[in-house]
Amino acid sequence: MDVHTFQTPPLRTAKGMVRPSVSTEAYSTARTGTIQVRLVMVQLADKKAAISEADARAAVSTTSAYWQTMSATTALPGGRISVNVASAENFTSKATSTQRYPDMMNTIAGELGWVPSSYSALVVFVSSPTLSDGAYGAGWSYNGTSGRVLMPLPGSLSKSVLTHEFGHVLGLMHANSLECGSGAQDVGTNPDGTFADASCSIREYGDSMDLMGISQTSQPTISSSLWDFGGFGRGDEIFNAGTIRDRKSFTLTAWGGTDANRAVKFTDSISGEVYFLELRLPVGYDAATAVNLNRGVKIVQQLGAGSLILRPDSTPLAGYYSPRQAWQPGTTFTTHAGTRVSIDWISGSAAGVTVTAMQLPRGSFDDLAIVTSGSNWSLGVRGWAVDMADTSVSAQAHVYITGPDGSTTGYGIPADGPRPDVDQVLQVGPNHGFSQSFSVSTAGTYKVCVYAIGKFGNPQLGCKSKTIVGVSPPIGSLDETTASGGTITARGWSVDPGTPGNSIPVHIYVTAPDGTTKGTAFTANQARPDVNQALGAPGPHGYTATIPITQPGTYKVCAYGIPVTPLSNGNTLLGCQTVQARATPSPIGSLDETTASGGTITARGWSVDPGTPGNSI
Repeated sequence: MDVHTFQTPPLRTAKGMVRPSVSTEAYSTARTGTIQVRLVMVQLADKKAAISEADARAAVSTTSAYWQTMSATTALPGGRISVNVASAENFTSKATSTQRYPDMMNTIAGELGWVPSSYSALVVFVSSPTLSDGAYGAGWSYNGTSGRVLMPLPGSLSKSVLTHEFGHVLGLMHANSLECGSGAQDVGTNPDGTFADASCSIREYGDSMDLMGISQTSQPTISSSLWDFGGFGRGDEIFNAGTIRDRKSFTLTAWGGTDANRAVKFTDSISGEVYFLELRLPVGYDAATAVNLNRGVKIVQQLGAGSLILRPDSTPLAGYYSPRQAWQPGTTFTTHAGTRVSIDWISGSAAGVTVTAMQLPRGSFDDLAIVTSGSNWSLGVRGWAVDMADTSVSAQAHVYITGPDGSTTGYGIPADGPRPDVDQVLQVGPNHGFSQSFSVSTAGTYKVCVYAIGKFGNPQLGCKSKTIVGVSPPIGSLDETTASGGTITARGWSVDPGTPGNSIPVHIYVTAPDGTTKGTAFTANQARPDVNQALGAPGPHGYTATIPITQPGTYKVCAYGIPVTPLSNGNTLLGCQTVQARATPSPIGSLDETTASGGTITARGWSVDPGTPGNSI
């Protein structure tokens, strides 16, 4: 059981509320019947007053007339839903005027022994001028066909308030308004459900052009979003235009009238949110409210079982009744996702509106090709892109190339080349093509993705892949390694098949007995006639690399051929060998003689390092 109340000032705002999609619990046009009312005039224990049964019955009668009009059909012009006083009685309760209105109602209903049943309602008027919290009424619903209503002493607002409370009995919540310190026309939400514009909130009862909004003596027609949710009328009053993806125009007639398709419901193609467009003219129940700047096109959304009006200016309202809630001719409402609703014209009986979806760019990634020029390789990208939001200017295409190593590089290129075929189909002008080549230097598979860049979005035009088969890697050999006199010497040869006449780098990596590795670069530029003869390759391709060492033990020596040809398939291991570096004998020699004389000592002898016997040590 949900409690619904109609409250006078102070007004409440609900920050962070979001607009849910159309509820799956909406009612259908199958709901038909007369709600039989048990009308009770209750004297409170602490406050007595005369309660006019005639005024209470008049409020019920007014309520019935309103909801009969809202639920009128061709077969039942008198309405599918009506309200009738089945019984009336006076009662003295133990409830007091100081109780909160839910507690007061529970006390009275318990004393009366009332239980809900389909198409029945308990309506209680109590001997107090207001309820707690300044409320003029409170309503509770049971499955949309039964409920309870608590009212204070009959007064000037009783008819409209009781009609409002029966809106709650029928399952409706309040008609609210969007308020934003920024004045935003519409606002999106963050992933956590809060408003993307932190200055925005929802003002409860903020729509005074709806019966379910702030209290007033008149009874304006419920908004089309509530009509849709409640399943009122014939079911043909609101034209569902579905998702708008381009540009569509509609004619609205007075929402307070009886025409079919007099309002429009559409879905934003980007956000998926649903909007309702209705024309408020001083017709029927809107005679008193659809005046001045409240005469025009009203834009609302469903808010659960309630509604949300989107005003031309959402800045916080001073007072309780906004004088400017309808959109006037020549104005444009824009959803937070970019769809535009233009108010084209308004006459004494109709209005023209045009809904233009947010225009995303269109285009195509037509081709990805491998382009060669001499020893240079590149990827050729071709296609077209048009920003449909402004076709008079050339759009940009963003190209993202992911190389064989997994790294991605992005490029921006203009789509300003001739594409008469695109113009012929879309009528957007001849120059929206793009074609550009991007140099590559590594063999392997490349993935290319292209995006069209526009004012309202950047859709992907597609991804394609190409594999560039590289040139064979270098060939060669590590023929020999020797260790002597504090050095290691590596000999061998290497040739790059892509450029066989060039001498290429050779990298030698030496791992010492202590596990440390050091690399040294050399060039294979020594004569090797045997290699020339065997391969038919010109030029010097031999190498002799001498690397100093500092400790005895086992060394591992590996040689790699390094290519110089573009798009080679990589380096080649020419071979690995191990070599023993023996320790050099320690120096030999003699201390032959020592003498002391005149305050000095003189030592004489000799010493030789067998490793470098020619050097003085």
